[in-house]
Amino acid sequence: MPEVSHRSMTPFSKSRAKGVYISRPELELRYLNDYGPDYFAFFRIFVGWAPRICPRCQTHGIKILYLGLPNNLIDGKIWCKWYLWCDACRSGIYCPLGTYRIPIEEPHILWGDEKALADHLPKDLELIPVLWPKKNASR
Repeated sequence: MPEVSHRSMTPFSKSRAKGVYISRPELELRYLNDYGPDYFAFFRIFVGWAPRICPRCQTHGIKILYLGLPNNLIDGKIWCKWYLWCDACRSGIYCPLGTYRIPIEEPHILWGDEKALADHLPKDLELIPVLWPKKNASR
């Protein structure tokens, strides 16, 4: 599968909370607290905040696979979910909650096509779980 540019991806967060813009460091801290340090290290690669170097084995073998719905087209972009992993150590993540859109021209497999998913994902992929925080009164 060819390398994919993430610059064309529509972000799922507008970095706003209740009409007030938050800084990138505040947003990063929120994601770190929401997802946990291991998951967040890979998520930073996806959003372009870190180089495409595996946080576990320090190699450059980062891969991404989009699962798209071409019939959910808005302004030339389709709904999608994604996997991001290191081809060397087979560690990676599945996208967190949220809505993601990619240009329809981006390489993807169809959402729900289990055979295509099995063909494209490494058999021994270790997905890092999201460590969801406990709900508290301050949020």
